[in-house]
Amino acid sequence: MNISLPQLVQRKEDNVMATNLGDELVMMDTQSGNYITLNDLGRVIWEKIEQPISVNDLTHYLLSKYNVTEEQCKTETYAFLEKLQTQGLLV
Repeated sequence: MNISLPQLVQRKEDNVMATNLGDELVMMDTQSGNYITLNDLGRVIWEKIEQPISVNDLTHYLLSKYNVTEEQCKTETYAFLEKLQTQGLLV
C-alpha cells in the first residue's frame, strides 16, 4: 500500500519497546526481535504519529520545523512511513 497525503497514519505500539540512546531512538519489535534505530527526524515523526494524523498535516508540521523543500520533505516522509508500514509498525 502506498502512502498518500490524505491518509491517516498512527504508530502501532503493541509490540514495540523504545529507549533513547544519545541522539537516537532505539526500538525493538518484541514479536520479531528486530531492532530499529531512528535519527532525530525519525524520532520526531514517531512522536507525531502517536495519535492519528494525516500525512499532509505531518509533512506541513515537518516543513515548519526543518529547512527543506516540500518535495524533499514529502519524499523522505513517504519513504520513512512506508518503511514503518512494511515492518508492521503502523496501525
